[in-house]
Amino acid sequence: MVKFLALILLFFQSIFMGPTYKHGLVGYPKSFNPLYVKSDSEKMVSNLVFRGLFRYNEHQELVPDLAERYKIAEDGLSYEVKLKDSLKWHNGQAITANDVLYTASKSPVLREISTDKINDLTVRFNLPNKFSPFLDILTLGIAPANSENNHSLIMVGSGDFIISRIKMDKSNIKEVILVTENPNFKFKKIIFRFYEKEESLMSAYKLGEINGFLSKDRFIWDNISDYRVNFLGRYFVLYLNTTSALFETAEDRKKLAEAINYEKLFEEVVNEGGIPANGPLSKTWAENTDLEFLKYANPSEAGKDAEKIIKLFYIAGKENTKVSQFIKNSWEKVGYTVDLQEIASENLLSSVRKNKDFGALLLGIETSRDPDRYVFWHSTQSTDTGGLNFGKYKAVRVDKALEEGRNTLDRKERIKHYGIMQKVFADEVPAVFLYHPTFHFYLSKQIKGANLANIYYPWEIFKNFNNWELKTE
Repeated sequence: MVKFLALILLFFQSIFMGPTYKHGLVGYPKSFNPLYVKSDSEKMVSNLVFRGLFRYNEHQELVPDLAERYKIAEDGLSYEVKLKDSLKWHNGQAITANDVLYTASKSPVLREISTDKINDLTVRFNLPNKFSPFLDILTLGIAPANSENNHSLIMVGSGDFIISRIKMDKSNIKEVILVTENPNFKFKKIIFRFYEKEESLMSAYKLGEINGFLSKDRFIWDNISDYRVNFLGRYFVLYLNTTSALFETAEDRKKLAEAINYEKLFEEVVNEGGIPANGPLSKTWAENTDLEFLKYANPSEAGKDAEKIIKLFYIAGKENTKVSQFIKNSWEKVGYTVDLQEIASENLLSSVRKNKDFGALLLGIETSRDPDRYVFWHSTQSTDTGGLNFGKYKAVRVDKALEEGRNTLDRKERIKHYGIMQKVFADEVPAVFLYHPTFHFYLSKQIKGANLANIYYPWEIFKNFNNWELKTE
């Protein structure tokens, strides 16, 4: 009965609360459970409804959220985390250690880690090996253990917003309504509306169905603000297959990397669609800004060598096609023949493993704020063995730096080790780190207060939503 009354209250809140912000997204979500979300649209909703043990603040510092404090054992193998007192789920039930244990048991990134309940508010995570980025993983949203609706779309959360209503069209979620009673928010309601394609999104804005949306394309409309948002947790990488005869040596890789006119690439192809990346740790606290990774040598043109044939794989997409074509033209000017091969994103790993003789791969990847890049670059992580080291790069110094970077919690020590890694990358060029993608966030000019600096992922555009307000004059 209490649950029924709570649902009735939420229904009326969703009707009468205001003001309302309406956001448009492409693609239909499947779940908002933090344990199962995959797409940007799913994470955008989930991030407003659920909280993690830790979060990143406006200074990009990792700080406690649901956690009150934590303690790391001297050997670095166990993390004890105490929850804040009197935390509640949206239904009024207490948030306890049981919820953390439940989340850890279901999470793909935590289920292999042994987790103990110390008391009702304290848990201990027991790691098999030292892992300095562990607290970064604990930003994962905590799900309730005792909810009978954990597989339902309308879940009980702990964040500032509550899922009030969901509208379906057959099997697709068309609309999600979130409400808040937090007095710090001027907008008391957010309506997320989902569309099949971007053209429908633009039509929806013109019809007044939405107030804002993200797009890769640039256009000018009346009464709309255009915020450029750089997603710093993503970048495009040109992987060079270091097992290929054409890319075996650092000299070979440098020659091809320095044959690309990056200034021209950014001006004519990427245009406003990205900002230059600076090596593997670009936009992290361990980035070495003194190193130059994108160098153009302005090489002399050369006739084609029939034996120098490079297979360049790229993921299907308008921008990827243009960038790949530019790289092809650059390399063919210095004597290579480039065979462009478009692949679907879902066939990425199988295509790379099947075509072991590929030369290069243009790929957009998502990285963490933490500079740990073990899964991308350690020699044990080759795609041949199921890892994400697409270039199959092997370097003892890089392996050692990545291992030591995980083994120490001291930030100065980690910077030292990752500095070694970056220097080796600059010298040996196992890949070319091209750019962080830039999107346009189109927002009604009546809405003020959005701060879109230091955004790492699309779902973070609401990070200062409490400062957004409606200005009608």
